[in-house]
Amino acid sequence: MKAVLSHASFDIAVGESENDFELSFTDILPESVMVNPGDMWCVNESEYGGIIDSIRDNDGETVYSGRSWSGVFGNKIVEPEKGDDYYILSENLTTCIQVLLKHVNAPSFISVLPSSNSNSIGILQLPRYCTAYEALQRLCDKANRCLGFYYDVDAKKLYIITVDKQIISNLYATVHVDATVNNNVVNHIIGLGKGDLKDRLVVHVYADSRGVVSDKQSLFGINELTAVHELSSEEDVEKLKSECVKKLQEYQELTVAKISLGDSSRELGVGDRVVAESLSAHVTVEAAVSKKITQLDNGVLSYSYTLSDKRRVTSNY
Repeated sequence: MKAVLSHASFDIAVGESENDFELSFTDILPESVMVNPGDMWCVNESEYGGIIDSIRDNDGETVYSGRSWSGVFGNKIVEPEKGDDYYILSENLTTCIQVLLKHVNAPSFISVLPSSNSNSIGILQLPRYCTAYEALQRLCDKANRCLGFYYDVDAKKLYIITVDKQIISNLYATVHVDATVNNNVVNHIIGLGKGDLKDRLVVHVYADSRGVVSDKQSLFGINELTAVHELSSEEDVEKLKSECVKKLQEYQELTVAKISLGDSSRELGVGDRVVAESLSAHVTVEAAVSKKITQLDNGVLSYSYTLSDKRRVTSNY
């Protein structure tokens, strides 16, 4: 049985964490309809919905909570095939999603809506024992698409859809950037390996003014900032150099930049990109939406977003 609600509110999270919801309503249900754990709810022809896992009486108000559609896939694990080290997908995006759904034994009401943009993903090697949700996100990223869901009440189907990625910039008032540029960082590392005194293994690695690491020195005098990196047990010159390169790259955080996106009436999806330019710091900062929270209250939808800690910072000098 099903009931159509006219007066509902919900809070639903999708992305890097949570992937759950809370739902409440003031409608009086027909006597023939009883809501139980395991039932589904949805907003028709939208991504909003999920599986009810628990029912709480909050001082007379009934609150239903459970897994959003992304949370359903968060509880499915992608195992390598027997005898294989990794689970690998190839071909076009639609085919890969179909194969993945079968591999994780997805419920029969879930299907993939063929995309008009059936991008080839080449070959994708998934992390061992990742969730199906992470696998879907990685597939979409490989095809430069965003993952979405679409429930059709008449067909009784949840469709996985993929859409073009959006880019929003700080032309919009809700995008904020906080950037600090610091050029006073180590640009020359002397790596000390195994050995004593004049017989000790020594390597040099350098970074240029843009933070590019190499064997060639380009900064001298007052612009040269040197540090020592000790690995006293390392006797292989290439391994010592490799470790010193990693260490020097850590120093090359020339810019500390934060970017945030406030509550917005504009809807974005997980994977969409936010770009902000700081004219005074001469940098552009870019980050992807990693989590989206949608709220429905008094018939009004609102959105809030979390941006990924993995940011791309570009100097505009």
